[in-house]
Amino acid sequence: MARHLWLYAAACGVVRGTKEVVLSKARVYVEEGGVGAYTVVLSEAPSADVVVSMAIGDDSLLKFLSGSSVTFTTSDWATPQAVDVKAKMNSDDSGLLFTDVSVVHASTSSDGDYDGGSASFVASDTVTVRIYDDDSCVRDCAPGTYYDAC
Repeated sequence: MARHLWLYAAACGVVRGTKEVVLSKARVYVEEGGVGAYTVVLSEAPSADVVVSMAIGDDSLLKFLSGSSVTFTTSDWATPQAVDVKAKMNSDDSGLLFTDVSVVHASTSSDGDYDGGSASFVASDTVTVRIYDDDSCVRDCAPGTYYDAC
């Protein structure tokens, strides 16, 4: 398992010896009513529990299925934890093919390296969820045409 985590972390650009929060994806794609997922893991063992909380930019469009935080302990820090999101269903045609919603992450811990402003995220602390409008007539437009032409 440790080798697998090291390979995973190396692929994400983690520098060994640096305590960072690793998000497995920068972008998740879902259709209205659909479910998407990504994982969160720590790059190094913490000296105390680490809580990574998530906040949705527009909760009228997206919700968490797995809760709005994950907690890592000194014994399970290397086990990726899933974050499941569900795009809310509506019957509106927004006139857009998709809408992007940000999920911003923050960590708190008595381990100073993982606490608040001291916490470091690999690449970014944000996952963008792209929600495709399943009611949009844009999806039915011929390539090269515009929404008004549909």
